[in-house]
Amino acid sequence: MLVIDGSKGEGGGQIMRTALALSVILGKPVRLFNIRMNRPRPGLKPQHLESVRALATISGARVEGLHLHSTELTFIPRRAQCGRYRFGVSTAGSITLMVQAIFPVLALCGGYSLVELEGGTDVPFSPLLDYMGLVFLPIMENLGVRARLRLIRRGHYPEGGGRAVLEVWGVNRLRPIRAEYFGSLLRIEGRSHCTNLPSHVASRQVKGACGVLEKLGAPCEVEEEVSRGAGRGSGIVVRAVSTTGRILGADSLGRPGRRAEVVGREAGRKLKRYVELDCGVDPHMGDMLIPYMALAEGKSVITTCHLTGHMEANLWLVQEMTRVVFQVQGREPVRIKVL
Repeated sequence: MLVIDGSKGEGGGQIMRTALALSVILGKPVRLFNIRMNRPRPGLKPQHLESVRALATISGARVEGLHLHSTELTFIPRRAQCGRYRFGVSTAGSITLMVQAIFPVLALCGGYSLVELEGGTDVPFSPLLDYMGLVFLPIMENLGVRARLRLIRRGHYPEGGGRAVLEVWGVNRLRPIRAEYFGSLLRIEGRSHCTNLPSHVASRQVKGACGVLEKLGAPCEVEEEVSRGAGRGSGIVVRAVSTTGRILGADSLGRPGRRAEVVGREAGRKLKRYVELDCGVDPHMGDMLIPYMALAEGKSVITTCHLTGHMEANLWLVQEMTRVVFQVQGREPVRIKVL
């Protein structure tokens, strides 16, 4: 049984999600301790509990220590099964972090799965739902995995209440990814949304983002979505597409007292920097790609704009669990290669 110290690196929930997904895929039981020990309130929160339950359900795993605020967990998986599932949290626990947890398992399941998810679609400290649909899933297709993430209802913090449906056409093997350079910018697009707020909030977020991004000299076309849902909130996701099909993404979440133009400018400035650094993938994507790079057949290599705490933790953990060795070179941008 592999024993994993959850306080390594940034010491958050990412270590748990990656460790359990790899446990299922590799068929290796794991024991985690010091779970989320570097957070103000250590241990499992409702959204972490549901991610563990989801992976346990998909793989028929036996789990010990699965309760609120638990800092230790033993996870003994059996074999993952494609199928139809439903998972959710009554709080605004992040749907996108649940997707992060289960996607590697479903991607390598060899068949079709449909998962109904409930919780927060657009909440702090996690990618916005549109980021997963506009950036993560298209890049996963380069690895050979086709998937779709459909929004049913927005859910913001603190009410939650959002709903989405994930469909995955799993494969038996992943293709390697080579994303060393972004290349020549073709266009900028994205989605700006507001829920239970005046429609001008979405428009002003677009104005803020495109005001920054138009300096890159490419068309900036960001659609606006105005909806009713659970709670009030807004956010924007923008992506840059190159002439060779590379995608870089950035997002920004609205909050009370924060002007919509500022929300848009934040996303625009991040994306502009990624394009100017000629990164192969953005930092969010660089973090999420680490396990897939280790699992793919062949040698993967990416460049991303800088090394984040999440990336460092994932690099350490994935090397510990898979014995794949990564080479990390440079700072801005940073090159990550499977040796």
